[in-house]
Amino acid sequence: MPEPSNARRFFEEVLNQPGGSFQFLQNLALPNSKTEETEWMDFKGAKQLTGCLNSKTPADVRIEAESKIREIWSEYLGAFANSGGGVLIWGIDAPNRNAVGTSLVADVDHFSELLINHTKSVVDPPVQGVEVRGVHRDQSPEGFVVCLVPQSKFAPHRSLFAKREYYLRCQDGNHACPVAVLRRLFYPSAFSYLVPLVRLHVSEGNDYHYHLQGTVDIVNKGHASASEVFVEFKGGQELALNTNDWDKEPRNRKAYQSHKSIHPGQSLRLAHNLSYRLGLPDQINAAHFENFEIRIYARNSTPIHRIFQISWADLSQPNGFQTEGDDVL
Repeated sequence: MPEPSNARRFFEEVLNQPGGSFQFLQNLALPNSKTEETEWMDFKGAKQLTGCLNSKTPADVRIEAESKIREIWSEYLGAFANSGGGVLIWGIDAPNRNAVGTSLVADVDHFSELLINHTKSVVDPPVQGVEVRGVHRDQSPEGFVVCLVPQSKFAPHRSLFAKREYYLRCQDGNHACPVAVLRRLFYPSAFSYLVPLVRLHVSEGNDYHYHLQGTVDIVNKGHASASEVFVEFKGGQELALNTNDWDKEPRNRKAYQSHKSIHPGQSLRLAHNLSYRLGLPDQINAAHFENFEIRIYARNSTPIHRIFQISWADLSQPNGFQTEGDDVL
């Protein structure tokens, strides 16, 4: 199950306050709270806008207010859904990104219903999983409306009623989506990303020498399958090659070609045993111990070059040592 986002955690925190959600939000709005808008949270003052939605308001004023609400809702749904998700709180004034007080929704139930009804029609495609919750002030119709907009798997979402069509949330504001980002959203590229995972430990042999032992796996942390995988190894150690899945290159005794593709999230063992005799205990340099390098190539993927610098302290850990090495540019 994926880790909850900042927006989701905060949304649930608001709704599950022991002292009441209204008091929590009211405290959040106090100037001395120094609450700021963030990349995943925004505030909207609502008293003036939502006060015009009742039947006593002239029709032209009410229609203008509804149009403005639809514009704001369209923009924020698109911006948060196209980014990492976010929380929009109606009822807090924050003219310069900092909360300065409350500006409550006039009728929480009516306004919540209005937002829910507009959710499917103000962005294309509609954003799934949007949650709208009203928070009343005691028995009064007024209060806050808290909206959770999750990050969408179906981005980009076009804001149909906002000033621009495509938005991203960045820092504390919504910004027009740059062409390059928009192109990537419409035409996402998937790449493999292969890393070497080395597990090492030290054992004492019957010859009284210390021996370095371990395994080497190639792990695909990308989003596409890796084919035609080729690995070069540089170091004093010998690899007990996994010959079921790899072939040695005939002209290079430490270069290997995979028989198989490596799919996202999978690993392929390169060596069952990386074995090397280190020497007698009094011959070992405790400060710096062992160096080797691994280069990985695959079809349509950026080459990976990792260097491994292993010390005696690393290898002496009770459960051995595991590393992906350091990137070399």
